Amino acid sequence: MQGARGRVLRRDRLVEGQAVRINGLGTFEVRQKRERPGRNLHTGEEVTIRARRVVLFHPAPTLRDRVTATMLEGND
Repeated sequence: MQGARGRVLRRDRLVEGQAVRINGLGTFEVRQKRERPGRNLHTGEEVTIRARRVVLFHPAPTLRDRVTATMLEGND
């Protein structure tokens, strides 16, 4: 998948709740978060954080290793 068509297909898969894997980069997946209690940091008031879907990213081992190696070399 290349170009705009490929981007649209990947986006559509995420919207449908399916994982998207891009070789050499990593995997994007959608997870459902439950409703939970929270707190307004300005007022201290307890609030409810509503349920929602979030996108998670898990880097491919090659990307993770390259980033780690660059950090260890001191090349920010």
